[in-house]
Amino acid sequence: MKIFRKFFAFSLSLLMIFPFAATASAADSKTIRILFTHDLHSSLSPEKVPDPNGGFTESGGFARLYSAIKARSAGAGGTLLVDAGDYSMGTLFQTLETTESPELRLMGEMGYDAVTAGNHEFDYTCKGFAKSLEAAAAGGGRLPAYVISNMTLADDGGTAQITKAMNDYGIKDYIVIDKGGIRIGIYGVMGEEAAADAATSYPASFGDIIEASKRVVKILKEQENADLVVCLSHSGTDNDASKSEDEKLAKAVPDIDVIISGHTHTVLTRPVTVGHTLIVSCGANGAYLGSVDLSFDGAWKAQGYSLIPIDSSLPSDPVIQSKIDAYKAHVNSYLSAYGYSCDQVIADSPYQFEDIEYMYGNPNDYALGNLLSDAMISAIKNAEGDAYVPVDAAVVPMGIIRATINKGKITVSDAFKILSLGTGPDGLSGYPLITVYLTGEELKNVCEVDASVSAILEDAQLFIAGVKYSYNTNRLIFNKVTGCEMLKADGSTEKIYDKKLYRVACGLYSGQMLAYVKKKSFGILSITPKDKYANEITDFSEQIIYANNAGKLSEVKEWQAVVQYLMSFPKQGGISVIPSVYEKPQGRKTVSHSAAIGELVSNLNMVTLAALAAVLFILALLIFIVTMIATRKKRRERRTAKREAKLNAASGG
Repeated sequence: MKIFRKFFAFSLSLLMIFPFAATASAADSKTIRILFTHDLHSSLSPEKVPDPNGGFTESGGFARLYSAIKARSAGAGGTLLVDAGDYSMGTLFQTLETTESPELRLMGEMGYDAVTAGNHEFDYTCKGFAKSLEAAAAGGGRLPAYVISNMTLADDGGTAQITKAMNDYGIKDYIVIDKGGIRIGIYGVMGEEAAADAATSYPASFGDIIEASKRVVKILKEQENADLVVCLSHSGTDNDASKSEDEKLAKAVPDIDVIISGHTHTVLTRPVTVGHTLIVSCGANGAYLGSVDLSFDGAWKAQGYSLIPIDSSLPSDPVIQSKIDAYKAHVNSYLSAYGYSCDQVIADSPYQFEDIEYMYGNPNDYALGNLLSDAMISAIKNAEGDAYVPVDAAVVPMGIIRATINKGKITVSDAFKILSLGTGPDGLSGYPLITVYLTGEELKNVCEVDASVSAILEDAQLFIAGVKYSYNTNRLIFNKVTGCEMLKADGSTEKIYDKKLYRVACGLYSGQMLAYVKKKSFGILSITPKDKYANEITDFSEQIIYANNAGKLSEVKEWQAVVQYLMSFPKQGGISVIPSVYEKPQGRKTVSHSAAIGELVSNLNMVTLAALAAVLFILALLIFIVTMIATRKKRRERRTAKREAKLNAASGG
């Protein structure tokens, strides 16, 4: 999943205190207030976040969010409340997704009018999404309308479950609702990048948002006579206009009045205006409630816009809080199978680990990545016991890291958030660990993926235990790595042998993605995950690591590996304390931005040599062409001079 447009806290707070206002509209104008959220990520309870003063504060939580919703709705006349997707996945409450669907049911209780789907709604696969819809429908309470306008189902006979669930819930292309005499057309789309992130959504797929929007908006304007068109878009914005899907949507479909823009976790302190379309975003995890006031006087215009912080200054609504407490009891029941509870303190961190938003935009070696990759190796060693086959390396992509480790006490809930994504064949939360075998040459290519692809795709930044490598960002793509060695537990290094097989640990999803590297790099970087017999893996679920718990085999989850590793450190006062080795990065990855010739031309691979050969060939060809042109020009000049000389001689004679 990406995070963009985060503004300085001071300017953001000023804009929240003094929301901008346009000129007053005519007295008979229609007015509407839109309250919005997106990317809530199962943040039912407040989370601890660092504050600018070096301490911590609480942010988010549905009970406080509801208090803000009620306060902003009071006396506002017509109020619309919507969400633009990714309401699920990110905390321990996601463990109830397929059985309780707590987010949808609470959002219904809180008065949400409509929601759409984000990519994380499909983390439990399309079957899990169907189960979540059925659980919500079976709950019996009020639910928000659900709109998805660009989703289609494959015609392969395997869609009965999701089709039934969508019908039972009542999912539609769009809805039209009346608020204070204003007919509001609402529809939802999932953008290209988000759809690509929904890797387990089959048989559901998502079409072009512009084409879907043109179709639906035409219906809303011409057939439904909608006064106001609101798009719930799980697509997002970007500082790079060529990647800003919702800005491109607004340009292509100008009849959209408001786009609630999710997916990129953007915090917009002012709306982005494209033509007359307003694009608004309020960040992730329920940290803010977005509010925009519109009036119509020939066209819809914003009369006020603000982001309301959801923090400890707000009271917790007692009704919503009681429901959250009930869901938390279910979560504790779920965790009891692992021997944990939500608020169980498992470790203490003397250090504040890196902010993941900073890590995304600045590829480098980080202590958090070191710890998480080490945790995977430790978990496999514990699971296999006496049968342990040494793991040579472990790979953790940036894209699966959802939270950092804060200074102070760490609970099971805190640790779960860090690697909370996905599910395994067992249907339970968390991607399971797997191991694959790669040749030394392929292991070097994994390092090259980090070096070359992370600058283009932030999710592809990798943290690798067991390998020490360096790269230069100024070298040619797919040849940025300047050195690569195996890193042993005692800190010593040894050569990587190209033909040797190395055992590599990662999550199930990450392992599957390794197999796509060759295709995505146009065949330049070849990585073929293998089993221990060097056979190409066709079913990655066969490589899952299992733990034997009282005779029962269970998948070892990524989040479990983090919890176990944090609990394994030496204890002080009965609590594990993260050791000083993780106070700072360990130097496993060295990133250079040098333009020194020595760094740029060392260890050239065939890709770069071929590129240089092509450049030299082109240069030689250009030199040849220029030389030929110059030679012909000189010949013409000599011939011309001779003719003139003859003419002059004849004239003089």
